[in-house]
Amino acid sequence: MPENNQVFLQGEVAARPYFDLVPRSRHDKLDRIAFFKVLLDVPRTKTQALDPEHTHDRLRVVAYGKLAESLRGKIKPGDWMAVTGWIQVRRRDGTGE
Repeated sequence: MPENNQVFLQGEVAARPYFDLVPRSRHDKLDRIAFFKVLLDVPRTKTQALDPEHTHDRLRVVAYGKLAESLRGKIKPGDWMAVTGWIQVRRRDGTGE
């Protein structure tokens, strides 16, 4: 985990998790990967826009390997989740950024 980029958050699992298999680097074996979104209740200031239909932020969480395997069949929407890790931002082609 990067030393200068650590996060701990708690929230509710927002949707059904998605599980897949991805190739390990430099190996023929496959590793499990899990994707799910966690709802975060983030306080807003008066200068930040508040959309009445979206009162929570959704953060995409990715788990790999044994952790992803251990989550399979155990988490579902509505479960309370505590996550420790780091934030990684990626750009996608065609977004204009």
